This record gives sequence, C-alpha cells and structure tokens, in this order.
Amino acid sequence: MQVYIKARNILNHTRKILSSEKNIPKRHRHDYADRLDNEATEMFLCVSRANAIHPTTHEDYVLRRDYLTKAKMHAEALCYLLDLTYDAGYLRNISMDYWYGEIDEFLKQLSGLRNKDRERFGKLE
Repeated sequence: MQVYIKARNILNHTRKILSSEKNIPKRHRHDYADRLDNEATEMFLCVSRANAIHPTTHEDYVLRRDYLTKAKMHAEALCYLLDLTYDAGYLRNISMDYWYGEIDEFLKQLSGLRNKDRERFGKLE
C-alpha cells in the first residue's frame, strides 16, 4: 500500500530531523519534538492498523475507515505542529517544503484510498 510507505517515510524523516539538537534544543524537546514525533507515530500506526484490516463485513469496513480518518487527523495535526515549531524559531535550517510536500502527498493518497474503499466495501452488510 502506497499510503503505508508514505506514512513510514514521513515518520522516518520526522525522527531523523528531530534527532539533531541543532534543530530543537533539549530544553524544548518536550514542547515540540515529542509532540511532532507522537503525531507522526500515531499517523503511521493508524495506517498500519487500517492496512491490517481486509473488510468482509460492514463493521470491518467502518473500523478501517475510522483508522484512515484518524491517520488524516494526525497528519493534519503534524502540519499544525510543524507551523508552531517553525514560528517558535526552530527547524530553520531544514527544508520545510519537503516535509510539507510529503504530508500533502500522503493526504492525497489517503483520500484516494478512502474513495476506493468506499467503492469496494461501502455496500457490505
């Protein structure tokens, strides 16, 4: 699943950037880095959980859809936290365009997957 790979790439990129103290000093790690890492991790876990569900009933479809919706919420929260972190004066020496581009691409792929799921599984009972 492309969405899974993209979510994993975002998580890995997030952790790589946050591992350097020159991007966010230790004294602010809890305020910024930990929250960014939590959102990226939750986004990836929700996609992983959705990927593990192969709907055969309506309940399976709803559960998968809910995980994908949560993944979208975590991706959007990650963008908001990136904005706040950047506005606070951190992450200045990295390319934010790449990060936002990856998240934007993830959201587009996620939307496509949700639409495809609706077509494939929406009529299960």
